[in-house]
Amino acid sequence: MNTDNNTPMAVPREAISRIDPARRIRIDEVPYTVETLAQQYKEEIRIPDCQRDLSWKGVRGLAKMQKLVDSAMHGYPIPSIILNRVGRLHDDVYDGRHRIHTFHEYRNDKFAWNGAKYSELSADDRAKFDERRIPVTIVRNASPQQLADIFIRLNSGVALKDYDYLRAHRASPLVTATTTHIMENARLATALGYATLERREDLANWTALACGLSTRNPGNITTSWIRLSDYIYDPVNEESIREGVEAICVLLERANEMYPAIDKERRRLKRIGRLLAYFVAEYLVTPDNDTIQKWVGVIGRMRGNAGQRYDITRALTTTGAQNLTEQKIRTVLDQVNTLLETGIIRGGEDYDDDESED
Repeated sequence: MNTDNNTPMAVPREAISRIDPARRIRIDEVPYTVETLAQQYKEEIRIPDCQRDLSWKGVRGLAKMQKLVDSAMHGYPIPSIILNRVGRLHDDVYDGRHRIHTFHEYRNDKFAWNGAKYSELSADDRAKFDERRIPVTIVRNASPQQLADIFIRLNSGVALKDYDYLRAHRASPLVTATTTHIMENARLATALGYATLERREDLANWTALACGLSTRNPGNITTSWIRLSDYIYDPVNEESIREGVEAICVLLERANEMYPAIDKERRRLKRIGRLLAYFVAEYLVTPDNDTIQKWVGVIGRMRGNAGQRYDITRALTTTGAQNLTEQKIRTVLDQVNTLLETGIIRGGEDYDDDESED
């Protein structure tokens, strides 16, 4: 072995960059004052069309807004805001809309904190609020997929729900179509007992329905982010979604007319695992009036006497109904058809339709 300390060491070849230039985005991390955020809200700082309505509403929403103002006043940490710079014209709010909205509303005396509106504060308190600095990340030249990835990575320490992932990808074709044709559909909301369709928690439910209609495959009616992620950036069959939602509206409207029910009972049909997915599965194969009338009768049983409700509930039951597959749907359809043809559900009892309600 050569132990000569003067032997020159081998010079390593220059390392190759592992960075993908196509994925690299530019960001600026700057502090904004509360005053600046509030003043620029809806002008220089805008709400993109893909953003959902505000969810901080009512008593609970007011409590959250007051708590945020309290954090600003007392120096508590406030999460950063992410803005997506659109050219040189304005910034779109990607994350932090409720924070900016709260600052704007409080500065305009829309609510009180600690017993006082903004105009009623002392000059020193107003200054502390206005001058509070909030960390803001300005993202440039990022694609919708990259913006979604940013949100998911920032929340990697939090147990995200399926709807959180979909919310992050709200600019994708499938989630955008879901918003347009389902969540903003006033006719559907009315037919479902004036239901609120735009709740964030319901996003996976409605995206599942849109995915099944768009792909014309009821096996894709799933709330699982892992399964939906394969389709959210694919081209969307908007005509199929529109036609399917219209058929659902006709079904619900006829059922409500023939079998009146209180709004709460009508809203229960909102969850895809209860009835809508199974109707859609059959309607995609046989899109006619007979199919609609058949499922009007199913809803009638759901609103009938105790025996009818028990039988139809059992027939519509499957494991993991919110994460459906073609096999699960086929099983439910077989159970429903057996009940309608024989009046008996496997393992159940044959109830008299004239039995009085409980």
